[in-house]
Amino acid sequence: DVERSRGLGDVYKRQLLPPLVMQADSTFTNRSVNNSNATMGGFLTTPQGNVPVNVTLNHRGAIWYITSVSLGGQMLQ
Repeated sequence: DVERSRGLGDVYKRQLLPPLVMQADSTFTNRSVNNSNATMGGFLTTPQGNVPVNVTLNHRGAIWYITSVSLGGQMLQ
C-alpha cells in the first residue's frame, strides 16, 4: 500500500533522523542487480550536508520490494 508505506517513511524520518525531514535531493551512485536482488547506494542532500543512504531490494513477480534502508549507517526497522 503506497499511502501506508509513505506514512511509515515519514514516521522514521521524524523519530530517528530529524535533520532528514528537510531532505532536498537524493543521488544514487552505486547500483547492483543480481537476479532477484538489487542494492543501491548514494546520499541524501540535506540542509545539514550529505547523508549516506543504502537500499536493498528484492524482486518478486513483476514488483521490486524494498527490504532494508540504511541512513547515515543506521538501519531503519
